[in-house]
Amino acid sequence: LLLRRIGGAEQRGIGPQGHAVHVQLDPVLPGVDFAHHGFLVPGTVHHMLARLEFRNVERRGRRLFLFRRNVQFGTDLGKLLEGLLVPGLAFLPVLHDLGGQLAHVFNEAFTLTLETLLHGLALFAGTLLLGLERIKFAFALGGQGVQAIHHRRHILTVQQQILFRTAQYHACLTPNLMSDANGQYRRHDGTIARVPEGRAYYSTFSLWDTFRAWHPLQTLIDTTLVNDMIFSMLDMYDATGELPIWPLASGETGTMIGYHAVSVIADAYLKGIRGFDAEHALEAMIRSSNRNKKGSDYYVATGFIPSNIRRESVSCTLEYAYDDWTIARMAEALGRDGTAEAYYRRALNYVNVFDGSTRFFRGRRSDGGWTTPFEEFATGRDYTEATPWHYRFFAPHDVNGLEQLFGGREAFVRELDRLFTLTSDEMRLDVADVTGLMGQYAHGNEPSHHMAYLYNYVGMPWRTQELTRRLLDEMYAPTPEGIVGNEDCGQMSAWYIFSSLGFYPVCPGSNEFALTAPLFERAVVR
Repeated sequence: LLLRRIGGAEQRGIGPQGHAVHVQLDPVLPGVDFAHHGFLVPGTVHHMLARLEFRNVERRGRRLFLFRRNVQFGTDLGKLLEGLLVPGLAFLPVLHDLGGQLAHVFNEAFTLTLETLLHGLALFAGTLLLGLERIKFAFALGGQGVQAIHHRRHILTVQQQILFRTAQYHACLTPNLMSDANGQYRRHDGTIARVPEGRAYYSTFSLWDTFRAWHPLQTLIDTTLVNDMIFSMLDMYDATGELPIWPLASGETGTMIGYHAVSVIADAYLKGIRGFDAEHALEAMIRSSNRNKKGSDYYVATGFIPSNIRRESVSCTLEYAYDDWTIARMAEALGRDGTAEAYYRRALNYVNVFDGSTRFFRGRRSDGGWTTPFEEFATGRDYTEATPWHYRFFAPHDVNGLEQLFGGREAFVRELDRLFTLTSDEMRLDVADVTGLMGQYAHGNEPSHHMAYLYNYVGMPWRTQELTRRLLDEMYAPTPEGIVGNEDCGQMSAWYIFSSLGFYPVCPGSNEFALTAPLFERAVVR
């Protein structure tokens, strides 16, 4: 389903009395190599070649060795697409033509069901692909011709098709290839190097955003890219002594928080993607976790980052704890039990900024007291592009432990429900990135992206299914401003791809996916 190019469409089925049926729909467009380009140009007249074959099938003791008839028809693509809004209308002439070819083969009437992938309806408009449409037809055939009957099971709307293909396109915009055709590239220390044979060097990693879903998506569809990205990250480490945080071109921007390259590396290694030196990678992960400029020295020493000393202290503490858990997982997989134990302990540091009286993660001063005043509906210095609500449920590596901090499952579910329903006149959002509100949930910014899936962890999967479908429908639209928040190098679209397929990586590095109701009846990830 996630192929970059669209090839030929083919469906096989069973005809009357067990006859095998093979249907092929091939787009024919003079002057265009469809197999290469994978698209049709809108507003022009195209031809579709429908080829129907009965291969070596038996009927009442008689053998039909091969039957092939070609039918050509032309149609305006715009009208064809409009016909999809009333499924089947645009295809009735096609069905009659196909039926006419079949009618003389059998003397008596029968019903033949074909499940056909209508290919060649891919619409290329700038950089937008409108993809495949699955439609099921039933043909009532007889000697007098054909009566075409359209039968609908579950058909994705044109809008959903556009959104999915747009998400695929957006997910391919980054990273940027920085190595030249001769393999040379500029390293983060300013020197020129050349990649090994078969490697490529990439940059533009918006890791605070993309560790959540975009990078896990690549582990499923492009393992070569994953290995090249990790090669690039380790080269950045070799040049600077620290894994990248938000690299751009040939340097490090230092933007955003966390040391999420460790999550990307651990997630890949634990999934069996291992085209890199794992021991060297673990060394880089450990060193980077201890030298982050946004408070890792305080975090290591006290188990939290004092809010009166550092900004974004709550967000950093929570995300460092998750990153430490991925380091523990990597160390454990490599047999480094002492390192794993130490980092599993560090992964529990999220508890140190949880205030049991308010049941929120809060800024904590160096003397141990809580930062005041506490404003749950306002963005502030203790959080990264967020209100306290947007980080209230961030402990993806220990959801059960977080549930206990709330006082048990009933209290946890009650507050999770409020997240998606609570509104307030006291809301003060001074950060442009906080968009796409559903209650206090903000789909337009990344810290919220896993939260709808948390109901799976408390025995309420139907609630996850309800919310993810609403988010798919309400937070994305096929318009220039259709994504409710910043795309952030493909993360918003990766959420759409995963959720429309019916699963999501709540905790990269766990090798687990949380399930939801998919948009598709069947999908193949390649």
